[in-house]
Amino acid sequence: MDSNPLRLMTGNEVLSANQDTARMTFDDLRSGLRSAGITHSETLSAGLLERTGNVAVTGQGVLIEAWMVANSRSVDRLSYDPPSDH
Repeated sequence: MDSNPLRLMTGNEVLSANQDTARMTFDDLRSGLRSAGITHSETLSAGLLERTGNVAVTGQGVLIEAWMVANSRSVDRLSYDPPSDH
């Protein structure tokens, strides 16, 4: 089993296939979002399931540095600052 962080949401879109992979119910996801202080899905940029089982979130308009998501699965649609070529 891959224990790298897994993207569960992009914006207010729940990624059902990843949620199934994580074996996380919608109620578990909602609980994790509330615990992270998310009160409106429109304010969410991304939701990741960490290897600890916690849901990590970033807010809309927040740029994520590439090293922060380097070992994450399914980050193809996140707004992140790609590594420079230098």
